Amino acid sequence: GWRTLVSALFELRRHRKLIEKAGAQMACGFMMYPLFDYFSIGRSMMAMGLDIYDRPDQIKAASKIWAKSFTSLSMFCAKFVGARRVFIGLSRCSPVMISPRHFEEFVLPELEYIVNTLIDGGITPLLHCDTNWTLNFQLLRRLPAKKCILELDGHSDIFKAKEILHDRMCIMGDVPAYLLAFSRKDEVMSYCKRLIHEVGKGGGFILSSGCSVPANARPENVKALAEAAEEWGYY
Repeated sequence: GWRTLVSALFELRRHRKLIEKAGAQMACGFMMYPLFDYFSIGRSMMAMGLDIYDRPDQIKAASKIWAKSFTSLSMFCAKFVGARRVFIGLSRCSPVMISPRHFEEFVLPELEYIVNTLIDGGITPLLHCDTNWTLNFQLLRRLPAKKCILELDGHSDIFKAKEILHDRMCIMGDVPAYLLAFSRKDEVMSYCKRLIHEVGKGGGFILSSGCSVPANARPENVKALAEAAEEWGYY
């Protein structure tokens, strides 16, 4: 309940101070998800897919309530923690799961509300897009320009993202898990160099792993991310 949340927030704030003391930045102060992602976990993807056809009006009505309450909570928590960025998890509403048309109808209006409300509150939205989002890049241009971070996980075409969204949002990623776990250091360095030179051209790029660093990543490959940024990441 609320006691657990409050305890967690104090712990996150303590961690944020430790991270800053070490010379780094906490990635985000809170995590949230649009209604479609959250409900499809609880009801299953199959049931939620049927809901699109059987009860579309209820989904839209619920998403407005969900977005308003969850966004307010996210803003409060991010400000309390002291990291003014909110992680927005986007996976089950991707083109791999539902069509771009259904995303535009059932998810994008809620996402626009969430993003705009966070920005108005001084919070940077971090769109964490798992699976392949390439088909929806054009739709993401509707979000406010130069206010969001788009984090890709290695499945989307990050070079296409640069082409379509370079003037709209900062792109983050996307060294794949398989490279970090199974490849040689020179292969990781080579891919990082390409990301920096192509996706980082003109700025608006954060070099990172695709999604999270896998548990079986080779230490030398993880270090290669920092080494690549030091080697080629200055303008």
